[in-house]
Amino acid sequence: MRWLADLWFRLRALVGRGALERELDEEFRFHLDMEARKLEASGMPAREAKRTARLRFGGEDRFKEETRGAWGVGVFTDLSADLRFAWRQLARSPGFSALATITLALGIGGTVALFSVVWGLMIRPLPFTDEDRLVTFWSDYNWRGEEFDVIRDVPRGFAGVAAYSNDAYTLRTESGSTLVLATVASAEFFDVLGVAPLFGRTFLPGDDRPGSEPVIVLSHALWVR
Repeated sequence: MRWLADLWFRLRALVGRGALERELDEEFRFHLDMEARKLEASGMPAREAKRTARLRFGGEDRFKEETRGAWGVGVFTDLSADLRFAWRQLARSPGFSALATITLALGIGGTVALFSVVWGLMIRPLPFTDEDRLVTFWSDYNWRGEEFDVIRDVPRGFAGVAAYSNDAYTLRTESGSTLVLATVASAEFFDVLGVAPLFGRTFLPGDDRPGSEPVIVLSHALWVR
């Protein structure tokens, strides 16, 4: 399995760098000696043969750099060197380092907070069926039931319409009273959103008519409380 062997070699290059460097030195000297012997065998003097062999390899540093590049860990070694250099520079100026760290922390924190708001309001999909087809429209004044009945009977291109308004109520239990947020909605509310309850049912036609029995759909959070 070629990929497994490559992975193991790269791990050795990262963890056991010293051993690989020693092997690299031995390999360079081996190739250098072999090339010098070939040149000596062709009649070149020993000193000239060694110098010519080094020139043909392009120098020891170049040979090692090319070999290290073939290891595939150059990015990690460069990153490690950059981090060490940055740490030394920061250690020389602790006051500047503290100011830079605080500035970065504030900048990153502000960016994360802004992204969270943008994600929640503009990017995150709504948990409704066909959420891209949902449209909300409202008036500066309260709607009357008769006005909504006119819109509901004549949808004018809408697959369905529902009315809702937000309010707050006092919930009284044996342990005391607490304020809860609630939505007063027409019977079509959950059908328009395409949301089904985990238990029980949602509103039926007529549940929102005057004189009907009150019907409540609890949120999961309130049900747990």
